[in-house]
Amino acid sequence: MGNIIGLALVVVVVLLLLSVVSQRRRTGGSVNNGRGGAGGQRDGRRFGYTSAGLPESVGLRPEAPLAAAVERLETALSPAFRERLKQRVMSAHPGMSEAEYEWKLVELKRYFLMSAVLRKLPMFSAAVDAVWHEMLMFTLDYQRFCERFSGVFLHHAPHAAPQPMPQERAWFDWVYIQLFAETPFSSVIWGPFCRHPLAKERLHRLQNGSREQLLDELFNREAAARHDDLAQTIDWLIDQARNQIDRAPSYNEQRNDRTAFTSDPMSYMAGAMIGYSLMGDGLYDRHMADIYQEDEARRNDAACGTGFGAADGDYSDDRDGESGDGGGSDSSDGGGGSSCSSGDSGGSSCSSCGGGGD
Repeated sequence: MGNIIGLALVVVVVLLLLSVVSQRRRTGGSVNNGRGGAGGQRDGRRFGYTSAGLPESVGLRPEAPLAAAVERLETALSPAFRERLKQRVMSAHPGMSEAEYEWKLVELKRYFLMSAVLRKLPMFSAAVDAVWHEMLMFTLDYQRFCERFSGVFLHHAPHAAPQPMPQERAWFDWVYIQLFAETPFSSVIWGPFCRHPLAKERLHRLQNGSREQLLDELFNREAAARHDDLAQTIDWLIDQARNQIDRAPSYNEQRNDRTAFTSDPMSYMAGAMIGYSLMGDGLYDRHMADIYQEDEARRNDAACGTGFGAADGDYSDDRDGESGDGGGSDSSDGGGGSSCSSGDSGGSSCSSCGGGGD
């Protein structure tokens, strides 16, 4: 009798294991963790990109003096090249919708604009990087695009070892927020913003360094020398940083004032980011905790029925890499150079590829 019961238990266990294996195969081998998995699903559903809110161009903030550069970029990305790129990307990723492609193209264009302004710029989204990789396959078209847009060729080369880059991710976040309006998919594609403090040394240089010193250390001197609008944007970013540094104590004194957060959440977070970075007490996350919580609630409210605020999992889970265990790279060391790792970025402090020049 005991042998029969034991055999029955073995059979039940085997059947349960077969059921689990079958379920994993049907879901692409991933376990749903509630944040989006490697198969691009959330609660068993494909991530919900829609065309609602898609900007006509890149969604530049009206106060950012980069309109001429946006016009050059759109002109440089000719209709024929744009169509070939779209067909190649969507052929390589047959599950991708047109809306999904267009959102990722917007973020790639934003990345190119930032690369024209900054000395070096790691790539913090595997999703955006995948579109860039396909773009590079059209070598002549891509060369012409770079020449017409900024006059500086933006290289992209493989890099072997992943590297966490929290300070560069913080700088990326701050500049991104100054230049671009938030969209429903900004944090989806790049991962959450303002999760890392800005280095106090960098803030000190921004506040006290000369323009020439800052051009050498932080900005794209070569592109700025070719285009006045890029030079003006650099000067404007320096002024923005200095103004926010001067106002930093107010973020500490008015921690519970959410009026500014309600009117422009991302700008409020960027200002608080500077204020709490300057404190330098190692408690950045604790100081920012209330803002993180409110921002998460805001994005979750927007997510109802659409997937806003979920993880984009078509190429990687773009938010699951917050711990810094995604792909990484160095970024360029001048001359429009870049580097790329073999890992996914995950939208974290780790980068996958980069660009920029001096």
